[in-house]
Amino acid sequence: MAVKEALFDTSVLIEHFRNKDKRTTALFRYIHQGTLPRISVLTRFEVLVGANQAQRKYWQDLMDTFIIHPFDDRVAEQAVTTAQDLRKRGMGDIGMADLFIASTAMVHGLPLCTLNTRHFLRVEGLRLL
Repeated sequence: MAVKEALFDTSVLIEHFRNKDKRTTALFRYIHQGTLPRISVLTRFEVLVGANQAQRKYWQDLMDTFIIHPFDDRVAEQAVTTAQDLRKRGMGDIGMADLFIASTAMVHGLPLCTLNTRHFLRVEGLRLL
């Protein structure tokens, strides 16, 4: 059964952008299985800050098809809890952007589609695709 909706990490969007054959990317595969694409506003930031002027139109058009979740108080509270838990368990830092992306997925009850499992596997309670 296909996942109905998921939060996509920056790594998945970058893979899609760089790959000439879009049909082989995780983003293409999940969307064509019927998954509703969602991203965190942090993913939007990470993608756009790395884009040159010529690439911005591509990214704007692609992200216009996604639901974009804001960074709000609930996500901030979850990020604090997650960061403290990682520290308490001696799991190290996963970086602020990844912490906020993971927290967004958790607050909204969404699985996270990522190619960066090294960071996200450390987050207890986060479902990965």
